[in-house]
Order: sequence, then structure tokens, then C-alpha cells
Amino acid sequence: MDLNYYKLQNNYLSIFSVENEMNEEIIWAVPNMVSGGRNNIWLAHVLPSAYVEPNGIPVDPWGGYKVPWEMYDKYWNHVGPVGTDNPDERLEAIWGKLHVGNGEYIDLRTSEEEALNMGAVPYKYPADPDGVGVPHGYDYVIYRYADVLLLRAEALNELEPLSQEAIDLINKIRGRANTTLINAADFQSKEELNDFILDERFRELFMEGHRREDLIRHDKYLSKAKERGASYYDENRLLFPLPQKIIDQSKGLVKQNPGY
Repeated sequence: MDLNYYKLQNNYLSIFSVENEMNEEIIWAVPNMVSGGRNNIWLAHVLPSAYVEPNGIPVDPWGGYKVPWEMYDKYWNHVGPVGTDNPDERLEAIWGKLHVGNGEYIDLRTSEEEALNMGAVPYKYPADPDGVGVPHGYDYVIYRYADVLLLRAEALNELEPLSQEAIDLINKIRGRANTTLINAADFQSKEELNDFILDERFRELFMEGHRREDLIRHDKYLSKAKERGASYYDENRLLFPLPQKIIDQSKGLVKQNPGY
């Protein structure tokens, strides 16, 4: 933060657009190209096959990854009940309705097709004007300044519960999304604000690869797995298995993590 170089972009979707690659919010990204190297195939894996791109950019939707409705509904926290108008501009990147052509949209949650009603569509990377179906050229964002601000707010809340600096950092994120700002008086304890920060990290960083580590850090990984009906969950799942090659090379000095 003291470098005074990184800063939040004014528009959420612009962070991920191909026209705005390596903007001042991005700290680390994996470069992609439409052809001649690594390419981004995000849209093919999240857009249902019924989708029609309104601006004519060629996309090849296969379906796949979706955001559970329970998580989609978190955009209405501190704003109003689900179903009311919500100004959170991050919802431009996570869809509850799908364009199916000629300006017609269908409500995904109420659709009778399981492939459509299983969750909201994470349209985080806008279609690349030079895209050719599956391959698109937008860089894959790994680490950005918004993550820094929210992690600092979380750390400050541990050091000084409900501190104004932590609240101000969170409000920088929410202000950019044009959604309701928060106050320390909205929370009764450090734990309540921590829960809100965990949800805010989802709202801001969904599908950017942080959720598993966030849940483990907040000691909610196993309980959340149980809530959603995971077929197996135990403390061994808090660690990944070590590569067998490393264990073999160590000649028994390196031991495999429990449960693998």
C-alpha cells in the first residue's frame, strides 16, 4: 500500500477485460492470448449451451461451473431481502438470468432444466472481441489489490476489533461496487465482522481461487462441507497430499500427510 502504485479500478468488470490487461489493480496475472500460446477458456466452462452472446462475439458455451444460490444471495446482505433491487455492481459479473437470443432472458433459478437451475453463472471475464469460440485472450488474474485491502482489514480486526481503519478498507471495496457501506455499529463483535469479511471476500473475489484457504483460515472449511452435504469431510482434508516423488526421493524422511 505504501508503494502508492496499486489502486482499485473504477469499474469491477474492467479489471478482467482484455482491453484493460495489467491495470493498476492487478499485482500478478497469468498472460493469455487467443492463439500462439496459452489461452483463457473460462467462458466455455461457465456459460450454459443455451446462452447467446448479445454483441455477436463468438463464444462456445459448454456449461459447467456455477455459483450456488446460497452464495449468490449473499450480495443482498446489509442491502435488502433477496429479490429486491440491489445496486451491487459486482452482480454484472454473476448472472441470475441468461440471455438466450433476441433480447430474451430466462430466470435460471426458476428454470425446470437442472443444467440451468443449479446456480448462477460467473461471467467474470467478459468475452474477448478477438475470441474465436473457446479460446479467448484475457489474462487470468491471480492476485490483485482488492485482496490486499480485505486481508489487511481482516488482520486489523484481529488486532483491534471493529477498528475504523478496517471498516474504511472494507468500504473502499463496497464503495467501488456502488453498494451499501457499513459501520462499526452494524456489528456486535470481532467475530461478526470476521464473518462479514469472509462473505465480502466471496462477493469481491469469487472464482479467483481464494475460497478454500479463506474457509480454512476462518475455521469453517469442514462445517461448510457438512452443511452442503459433502459425502466425506475430516481434518485430513485441510491439507493436500504430498507428491509421491518427493517422498521417494527423501528415502523415508518426508512422511505423507495423514489420510492419503
